[in-house]
Amino acid sequence: MRKQRSGLLVTISSTAGITGGMFCSAYTAAKFGIAGWLESLAPEVAPFGIRTHGGRGGLFRTDLLSQGSTTYAASSIYAASSIDD
Repeated sequence: MRKQRSGLLVTISSTAGITGGMFCSAYTAAKFGIAGWLESLAPEVAPFGIRTHGGRGGLFRTDLLSQGSTTYAASSIYAASSIDD
């Protein structure tokens, strides 16, 4: 792209890069990171004729967290019922 002095860098992220959500902190942090990286990269590559575009898809149903596709570890944090226990 630099050699031809033109190009378009496209990233596909998620709406989680726009707003956070409970129990999605790691996922949301990664998506915010992609958005921030692309925003910061745009003026760096502009002098080379390279543009950037970040697509953020909406919600859609997948089988990602279905019973058959996900294995959860057993809880390993003990929660005492009172301070004296």
